[in-house]
Amino acid sequence: MDADAAAAHIQGKSVKELKKIIVTAGLSHADCFEKPELRKRAVEALCMPVPEAKAEDAWTRAPTVVNADRGGAGPEGGTLIFLHGLGDTADGWSDNVRAFMPPHMKCILPTADDIPVSLNMGSKCELRSDQ
Repeated sequence: MDADAAAAHIQGKSVKELKKIIVTAGLSHADCFEKPELRKRAVEALCMPVPEAKAEDAWTRAPTVVNADRGGAGPEGGTLIFLHGLGDTADGWSDNVRAFMPPHMKCILPTADDIPVSLNMGSKCELRSDQ
């Protein structure tokens, strides 16, 4: 998006909306104290090139697998995909999962990527989506 289109796009946006635009682009607004500064940073954010998503980028970290040799169809098998919460990792849950998993099941624990988090003022931590 060019600067004129970006400036037109942010017209009438609230401070909260401007901050979301900035954080979503991976930028910080910590040094923006007035609304005109937020508008300028939001224009910068909207003018940034958007990288193309590739299928191989879907998981950048290999998941932890518990009972990898088990699982499957039927009453004595199955696979559980366990998703951790904000700022945690698969390693943080693997011992707990081992404690409660039935021995005939497999569990896949993917670790989320580090992304900017609105709740953390744009700081990066493990999270799947900031929506």
